[in-house]
Amino acid sequence: MDTPLLQQPDPFEGGAIGRIRGTLASLNLEIRAALEPYGLLKSDARALRLCTAGPTRPSTIAQGLDLSPAAVTQLLDRLEERHLIQRSPDPEDRRATVVSLTPQGSRLYRTVVAEIRGLLNEIARELGPQGMAAVERGAEELDRALAEWRQRRARPPKE
Repeated sequence: MDTPLLQQPDPFEGGAIGRIRGTLASLNLEIRAALEPYGLLKSDARALRLCTAGPTRPSTIAQGLDLSPAAVTQLLDRLEERHLIQRSPDPEDRRATVVSLTPQGSRLYRTVVAEIRGLLNEIARELGPQGMAAVERGAEELDRALAEWRQRRARPPKE
């Protein structure tokens, strides 16, 4: 009889996958804490990032953040109140709106990116080159395994 690879009773807490999940949650808390002094939520910073390439439709932001249109409207209202973005009619379709970074929004985004990069660089220094290489290999292996599992799951069963 085959022994399952994951034998812990709670797959959300134990074993390698549970540890990865917990570590990512801890990292997200650190990122949220780094954004807090700037008055930004993680979703705010990610929305600003989506606007860095130029005017962006709210629907693109909703899709990129996996948020409902109503949630994106609230997020954009919050950013617009702080003069970090501006909304204007889409030049290609006057019925639609596009979102652009203001100079203030662009400066704030560059500042928070530098802050987060600093945080991640400190963590990378703690890991050292061998630790970082191990993390990268582990992430690649997990990505590969998930992709293969998805492919197998997507194939129709053989009759």
